[in-house]
Amino acid sequence: MHTLKQFLMALALATLLLPAPPALAQGEGENTVWIEFEAGSSFAPGELVVVLVAADTSDPALGFGFQLRYDPRYLEIIERPDSDGESGPGLVQGGLFSGSQRVMNRVGPDGDGQLVDLVYTYLGADNPGTQGRGTIASVAFRVVQAGNTAIALENPRLIGWENNAAVDLPLTMTNVVLNVIGDASAPVATPLSAPGMQQLTEVVAPSQPEEPIRWGIVIPILIVAVVCGVLAVVLLSRYRKDSRQRSLD
Repeated sequence: MHTLKQFLMALALATLLLPAPPALAQGEGENTVWIEFEAGSSFAPGELVVVLVAADTSDPALGFGFQLRYDPRYLEIIERPDSDGESGPGLVQGGLFSGSQRVMNRVGPDGDGQLVDLVYTYLGADNPGTQGRGTIASVAFRVVQAGNTAIALENPRLIGWENNAAVDLPLTMTNVVLNVIGDASAPVATPLSAPGMQQLTEVVAPSQPEEPIRWGIVIPILIVAVVCGVLAVVLLSRYRKDSRQRSLD
């Protein structure tokens, strides 16, 4: 029986690497995932920004997965060694899933930004899963230049075990975007929607507002230009007519 459960849990890891399905499995309690700063909210270039991915789970969870999107023009990832001795962008040691096994802990380019991708799970046959409130993982960044940017949580998942199968626990997400304020004089970054982000936001750099077209000035100039063009055509036509008349006389 233990061998069968280990095999099924290993097989379930493949589901952690797929996007969360639109319909989640039924659960008995409420489960919430959010992100927050470990300390502070305004950071200068060179300073450390630690983001905590936290959860409050009523249902036993045997694994988790999430992604963090950020702009590498403003933030650089700091990889740290975890409890398994390997380095990665996410640190799980000391949190709700401390002692779980790494499936994925990496960072890479995705569109205009960078994406931190973490998946961890318990594979033990007798593991009852974790419950309660605490940190899932922490991710550390360093501010590389002044300006306002954002860090966004995408596709968070808590994995349960039900009827000898891995299931997605029903999940509520709060505080899914954090604004990193690096320069009080810079405009605040405007989040844009992206496919599959489920009311989340994509990290974008601040941009200067476009200069509006001043129609009150443009329209009179166009009218004057048209009138001048018509007058020029009329005068040229009259001049040619007078020239022909003089040549006949």
